[in-house]
Amino acid sequence: MAVSKALWMYRGDSHTVSVFVKSESSTGVQTAINIASATGKLSVKTKHSATAYLFTQVDGVVEDAPTGEMSFTIPPAATQDLNPGVYVYDVQVTLASGAVYTVASDTFEIKADVTRPA
Repeated sequence: MAVSKALWMYRGDSHTVSVFVKSESSTGVQTAINIASATGKLSVKTKHSATAYLFTQVDGVVEDAPTGEMSFTIPPAATQDLNPGVYVYDVQVTLASGAVYTVASDTFEIKADVTRPA
């Protein structure tokens, strides 16, 4: 089940994004998916149809497998040279079984910073 959640961060800062992998029944009941041995990928593009990525973080960390929690830490270098603006992102998680889920998708805003690296 994909969650629509707008994200933002300041250009050149460290930032952590956490997601929860869940399934949803036909009645709307959400259940956590155990993500033991899962991998994750957070990708950001200028727009959905763009072929090039602004950046991709493939090192999702399983924080709590039974509750489906995974986090992604974006290092300063990933955004320090980007122009401030509103982009798009998604997070895909691949389970040990090979099943792939897009668990989050929406806008990703890079805000202008005042302090710039020397």
